Amino acid sequence: MKGIVRRAMGGEATDEVVAQIYNVTGGIHRHVDMIVPRILDLKARNGESLSSGEVSMRDIVTVAGSRLMARLW
Repeated sequence: MKGIVRRAMGGEATDEVVAQIYNVTGGIHRHVDMIVPRILDLKARNGESLSSGEVSMRDIVTVAGSRLMARLW
């Protein structure tokens, strides 16, 4: 799981971000495959906010995870 996330996200995949993604997905490969594109999309949409510090990668992963959880239920 760590390798998938780091390959997709590059330098943004800090240990903290990887751990958060693991906690949200339970490490299930399919869930990781679903959340990574959402994270990348949200990252692209919020580029300026990320640069300014208004939004963090932790916030992005939280939002992406909430979308994932909504689809699971």
